[in-house]
Amino acid sequence: RAADPVAQQITLKEIFNDQLTADLVRDRIVLIGTTAESFHDYWSTPHSHQTPGVVVQAHMVSQILSAVLDERQLLWVLPKWSEILWIWSWCVVGGVLAWQMRSRLRLLIALAGASSILYVTCLYLIIQGGWIPLLPSTLVLLAGGASVATLTSSQRQE
Repeated sequence: RAADPVAQQITLKEIFNDQLTADLVRDRIVLIGTTAESFHDYWSTPHSHQTPGVVVQAHMVSQILSAVLDERQLLWVLPKWSEILWIWSWCVVGGVLAWQMRSRLRLLIALAGASSILYVTCLYLIIQGGWIPLLPSTLVLLAGGASVATLTSSQRQE
């Protein structure tokens, strides 16, 4: 999938000029589509601004083949309710850390440690094929910690 182009392409002109031979398609998956901009079949992808739909489909076929032939694991995601619970849990962790820590320095160290644990957990899971939300979890961890720290420090001053 990292190859550029992902697959060999034959133009319609080459087909009409009898340049398409049986060897080019034998034992291969053939996708028929267009890369012409006038068809407006382009998709935004992380690797390029616009990719023709047939090329996106070629990448999908390649991924499916790798999963079957190379026993490569496909990505899995949590159900929406589990993602919400996961993210909410990290908010609670940040709040509990801020509630327990009396020193700002200790709180910063604890939040850095919790962020590191979160990062390592997400890294391990992505290696195992799991896509777990890292950025929202980190943001609510820090926001929860900062909110509780601000609230408890203002209550101590009163």
